[in-house]
Amino acid sequence: MAKKGLQNLDNPALAFITAKEPADQLQPIKKKPAGGIREAMAQPGQKIIKNRFGQESKTKRLQLVVKPSTHTRLANLVKARASTDPHISMNGLINDLLEEYLDANG
Repeated sequence: MAKKGLQNLDNPALAFITAKEPADQLQPIKKKPAGGIREAMAQPGQKIIKNRFGQESKTKRLQLVVKPSTHTRLANLVKARASTDPHISMNGLINDLLEEYLDANG
């Protein structure tokens, strides 16, 4: 029995592929307007990243080392707030507490 050669076979995928459009017929890509999701602040080099609802996103990381008793008290606060806000987390609670403190003190 003779082996089949692959050189003379037509590729069936070529039936679904169209020819490349000439460069003069291509449409230019429209850029998104400035101030969309990312918005520059007045301070140079700092950007506020907003989500699709226009709220500032949490993008900066901060590592905390706390006493076990403080962690337990924070965990209890998260459990208490979970009844009114099912999406609350330890991170969200700490972020809210820090924002409240900064608003009050400075």
